[in-house]
Amino acid sequence: MALTEAEVDAVRLALAETTDFRIFPLLVETILWAIFTVLISMASYTLLSRRQPRSKIMLALILVMYGFATLDWAIDVRRVWTDLKISIPAELSSPLHNESVLNTENTVLHIIQSTTNNISVAIGGIIICWRVCVVYVWKKRVIAIAIFLWLATAITAFTCNLTQIAVALPNAIHLRPLASSQLAIGSIALAFSSIMNIWATGMIAVRAWQSRREIRRHFANSDPKSFTESVLTLFVETGAVYTALWILKNVMIIPQVTTTPYMNYADVVMDIAVGLYPTLILIVVALQRSHLEHQFSYCDGKVETLHFAPTTSSKLDLHSVDTVGGEANVLVSVQLGQCTDTPSESNSSFKTVDKHTRTSV
Repeated sequence: MALTEAEVDAVRLALAETTDFRIFPLLVETILWAIFTVLISMASYTLLSRRQPRSKIMLALILVMYGFATLDWAIDVRRVWTDLKISIPAELSSPLHNESVLNTENTVLHIIQSTTNNISVAIGGIIICWRVCVVYVWKKRVIAIAIFLWLATAITAFTCNLTQIAVALPNAIHLRPLASSQLAIGSIALAFSSIMNIWATGMIAVRAWQSRREIRRHFANSDPKSFTESVLTLFVETGAVYTALWILKNVMIIPQVTTTPYMNYADVVMDIAVGLYPTLILIVVALQRSHLEHQFSYCDGKVETLHFAPTTSSKLDLHSVDTVGGEANVLVSVQLGQCTDTPSESNSSFKTVDKHTRTSV
C-alpha cells in the first residue's frame, strides 16, 4: 500500500525533529560522557593511591555522579530508540498505538533524569564549596556563605522536582499547589545554581589575583609545556567555563527558547558537566597541580617563601603541601639551588608552629 503525501510529510517532519532535538544532542552527550569516563578512571587511580579516608569519600561522591550521568545518557539513548522504532512508524497509523503509554514512559524518564541531575548538582556543589573553603583556609565567613548558597541551591532544585511530579501526576493531591509554580521555582533553582558557581569562580579568581606575583614568576621560569599545563590548570581551578555553562543554561527559561533544540543541548551538556567539573577539581588537587595551594620551584638561586593564603604573625619553615585527604600548609620554602618541586606524599607527617597556618581538608 502506497503512502499518501500527507503521511510522507508527517514522517519526514518527525525524522527532522528527532534529528534536531534528539540525535545530535545525544552525539554531543556521548562525546562528553566518554571524556567523563576517562577522567573517572584517572581520578579513581589517583585517589585510591592516596589511601586516605577522605580521598575515598571524594571518590565515592564522583562515582555517584558518574553513575547518574551514565543513567541519564542511557535514558537519552532509550528515548532516541523509542522515537525511531516506535513513535515515527506510529505516525502512519491512526489512532496512534500505545500513545498514552509512551507519553507516560517519557514523563517518568524525564522526572528520573531531572532528579538524578539535581542530586549530582548538590554533590558537585559540595566539592566546589569545599574547594573554596580550602583555598581560603576555612574562614568562617566563607564557610557561612558556602553553606547558604549550597542549601538554597539544593532546596530549590529538589522543590523543582516536586513541581514536575505535581504536573505529571495530577492525582498527587498534596503536590497539586506546586504545579502552577513550576516555571517560577525552576527559574529560582537555576538562578541559585548559577550564583553559587559565580561566587566560587569569583573567590578562586580573587585568590589567584592575590597570588599573581608568585604565579607570574612560576610562568616565567617554566618551559613551554609546563607553561601550557599551568595555564590550563589555573583555568580549571577558576571554573570559568563551568560557570559560563550555568549562565547559558539560564537562557532556557526564555519562552522563545523552550521550543528550540537549544534546550536539549543545554540539558545534555549540563547532565555531564555537573559531574565532570568537580572530578577535574579533585584530579588537580590530588596530583598537586594547584597554583593556589602548592609550591612552585624557581632556579634563581634564592631562598623564597611564597604566600598563597592569609598568614598570621607566626612564620613557618615547611616544605610540604596537602593533597586530598591531608592538610594544606600556608607557607612553603624553596631551597637554594633546587629546581624541582617537592610535593609531599599523601601519608607524610606534617609539622606546624601555629594551628592557624594550616587547614584540614
